[in-house]
Amino acid sequence: MPAGRAPCCTPTGACHAAARPVTAADGPCVRLARVRSENTPFEGGPLDGRVLPVLVGPTGHPPKWYKVPVPNDDGTPPTVYAYRRVPSGYTKRLGLQRGWKYEYAPGGVERRTLKWPWSKPNGAP
Repeated sequence: MPAGRAPCCTPTGACHAAARPVTAADGPCVRLARVRSENTPFEGGPLDGRVLPVLVGPTGHPPKWYKVPVPNDDGTPPTVYAYRRVPSGYTKRLGLQRGWKYEYAPGGVERRTLKWPWSKPNGAP
């Protein structure tokens, strides 16, 4: 198998030739190997003012939380800084969302709670 290619998933098991450019006719194994990223700005914390490429998921959105482990010099476990995804702004005329940015969350990642109709609120017996 050529370097940098995903394992072939065609029914015949034949691998695509590496000498020609990749096209849509190459099949699903080449299309799955592509990964999209989006340049996303960070606000607050140690990454304040930086714009980093963040991988996007199948929906085209970056993850809701971005965690950055920073190693410590004394050998203790790394310090983890958490960033929450928030809308970066809205257009004036139609109010459409312009994109995403990450804001520093000093409290860390918030735990999700189930919101079922039969669930009791936190602290209720």
